[in-house]
Amino acid sequence: MWRDSWHIISVRKGNFKYIWDNKHPNQTRLYDIESDPDELHNLSFELPEIALGYHLHVDEVLIEMERTMSRQVDTPELNEEMLSRLRDLGYIQ
Repeated sequence: MWRDSWHIISVRKGNFKYIWDNKHPNQTRLYDIESDPDELHNLSFELPEIALGYHLHVDEVLIEMERTMSRQVDTPELNEEMLSRLRDLGYIQ
């Protein structure tokens, strides 16, 4: 289980910026931010070898996320004082 269900990973090096979105994993984006600062022209399909190089970094990030994520979330024990504070703040009823 992921910490969150939606991950957008951006890698920037030199003139290029690569963006990967897990909701659309096959729709990667690669921009030359020097010549296209508004990120209007996606170069992923024109420069697949550059995009692949950046995607290898994305894979490393995903592996690290998997390695470091908590396997079990402990439910904290809340005493009456803490419950009262959370009620006063409107977090619980």
